[in-house]
Amino acid sequence: MRTHLIIAALFVTVLLSNTDCARHETGPVTIGAVLELTGDGAELGQDAQRGIQVASELVNGKGGVRGRKIQVLFEDSESKPEKAVSALQKLITVDKVHVVIGALFSSSTLAMAPIAERNGVVLISPGSSNPKLSEAGDFIFREYPSDTYEGTITADYMWKKMDIKTVAILYVDTDYGQGLRDVFRRRYLSLGGSISIEESYEQGSTDFRTQLSKIKQKKTQWIYMPGYYSEVAKAMAQARQLGANSRFFSNIGAADPKLFEIGKGAVDGLLITAPKLDLASGDSLTTDFLKSFEARFNRTPGFPAAYAFDTMLLVAEAMKRKGFDGVEIKQGLYSIKDFPGVTGKTTFDRNGDVIKEFIVEVARGDKFERFDTVD
Repeated sequence: MRTHLIIAALFVTVLLSNTDCARHETGPVTIGAVLELTGDGAELGQDAQRGIQVASELVNGKGGVRGRKIQVLFEDSESKPEKAVSALQKLITVDKVHVVIGALFSSSTLAMAPIAERNGVVLISPGSSNPKLSEAGDFIFREYPSDTYEGTITADYMWKKMDIKTVAILYVDTDYGQGLRDVFRRRYLSLGGSISIEESYEQGSTDFRTQLSKIKQKKTQWIYMPGYYSEVAKAMAQARQLGANSRFFSNIGAADPKLFEIGKGAVDGLLITAPKLDLASGDSLTTDFLKSFEARFNRTPGFPAAYAFDTMLLVAEAMKRKGFDGVEIKQGLYSIKDFPGVTGKTTFDRNGDVIKEFIVEVARGDKFERFDTVD
């Protein structure tokens, strides 16, 4: 009798254990996101957050991934690398996530990368472009192209298409700004161009008159200014106040509606390189993205939202293909070829990098317009 009771108890224990496993496998799958929700990158980070929310709702509306709904836990980096690290550690140790989307700022993503790699957690950025990320680890991916590509394109365009022989460089002193400066400088000098002066500024700076005065003394018309919308807008306005006849060329970090609010008419004529994004393409995914985004948030999505939207879909696709733990998600991402998204097709190379088609845009009035294509 005692033997039968022991066997029965073991049977019940196994049954309950299997029930718990089944419940776990059919419950929500938790994904982390570390974004710049406050601080200098708040406009960009909040836009990206909205893109992730729309994508997760789209996936869940179609039954989720392998029958499991997606639940996204958002953490705020406050636009600071040290806060991004703390947020990632919390997501890994407390929330037990196997994949984290973020950050937008290269400095934050680079700071998080060693921790994610060490823990076997996939870290995939929708906006970081510093070249160092290419060697950050096997679990590190990005949906946005490397500065190695964008900086080269900008140098080629200014030299070959615009016949600009000399430029000044005014860059944000972060991993993002340094990465673009280094790639641009190397390519531009190799083509035969000259750089009259290089000046830097801290992220969040509001006064650029000292740097602009030095550039004005060099009588250099064109300024290459890799950075973000707030600083670019203020620098352009102050250049006008100083009577400088400067023209500016920047990057996607400047492409935010706040640029026009801050810089007003002073930003007219700003040129930027940007990955091609055709939200008027009419394809079904882009149409669904726009309708869902505008219906929920009553606004038009920006670049961060579009890239974050695609990043969320890529994570879902990877889990659908291989599974839910870090190794399986990593394998799933590497297996993706020509995945169709609103930002174009995505294939990850052996470094977790992507290549996207670029264009040149110009600031006119209160919006960016296509200025030229890039060969």
